[in-house]
Amino acid sequence: MHLQKILVMGEEEDSLTYFSSFFANEGFFVISASNKEDGVQKALEEKPDIITLDIALPCESCINTLSQLQNNKETKDIPIIVITDPKVNLKQYTIRCKGFRIPADCLEKPINREQLLDKVKKLLKI
Repeated sequence: MHLQKILVMGEEEDSLTYFSSFFANEGFFVISASNKEDGVQKALEEKPDIITLDIALPCESCINTLSQLQNNKETKDIPIIVITDPKVNLKQYTIRCKGFRIPADCLEKPINREQLLDKVKKLLKI
């Protein structure tokens, strides 16, 4: 059986380490990216089965990264789970960011690990 490949993107080191370790312990092949540019590049090169994107603050560049992944022909079909701070309102960006779509799923912090794992498995159909 081939390991499901997950790209964990986030700019906060603690969060990146936490999610990377969590998914590795659950049997996923983990690729991590600590900045948006690296994350997009790794998505293009590694072709992960799923992506988690941790958006800690409401920032335009984070939403643009999401939009870039959603609109690139090589990454547009990869499900993306966005992990956000409760003060991030993704819907407010739908008007401002060309081509932005609400991602496959969103979870607010603090994260329930079992809920996150269930969502990942559901999107990967495993």
